[in-house]
Amino acid sequence: MVSSALIALGAIAGIFFFLFIASDGDKTAGELLFLAVGTLPGVVGGVGLLKRRNWARILVLIMGALAVMAFPIGTAMGGYTFWVLLRRETVELFA
Repeated sequence: MVSSALIALGAIAGIFFFLFIASDGDKTAGELLFLAVGTLPGVVGGVGLLKRRNWARILVLIMGALAVMAFPIGTAMGGYTFWVLLRRETVELFA
């Protein structure tokens, strides 16, 4: 959740920079907007995990599966996500 929020804040700051300060930054601002919107599932999933919602556990597991492809940091984060959220104790906690 924290990494998604930080990426979103950085992307939003970049959007303002490229739209209002830099000239000819429309394409880059659009890419940063796509990045900012792409971080929303991470923030929503993190808040749902804090509230112990089962749908959030499933959402974060899907995001962990996608993160595995981003070698090496994403692989480690995705593996840790699987390890924590697929344990029997965690499943019982969210049920």
